[in-house]
Amino acid sequence: FWWLNLPYVLMSSSGLEGEGGKGLYTLKSISESGGGNKSSHLIAFEDRTDATNFCYLLRSFFGEMSSFEAEVVPLPVKDLNEGIGSGSIEAIVVKKGELRMYAGQPLADAEMAL
Repeated sequence: FWWLNLPYVLMSSSGLEGEGGKGLYTLKSISESGGGNKSSHLIAFEDRTDATNFCYLLRSFFGEMSSFEAEVVPLPVKDLNEGIGSGSIEAIVVKKGELRMYAGQPLADAEMAL
């Protein structure tokens, strides 16, 4: 993976405050070609601005939930690599500027681009 040379990646820690705590943002998908197999991907960013913009999209989407929070957290690449080593979850690490995001963008559009 190209991102193994980075010292850390930036992820979105999100969730409802006080209700089960926060967790790292995970994108779940169903493979059309793989017979409907479900997969989960941790979403990480190389660039802080991209990660911050993604957190803004999450806050905008879940805005009606007053206790929802999303913040950027660094994660050492070593920890990410160990986390996906079991094969139960994969990672998508977005290169700087690779994901185009804009104010008011639907979260579903950003998720499709991922």
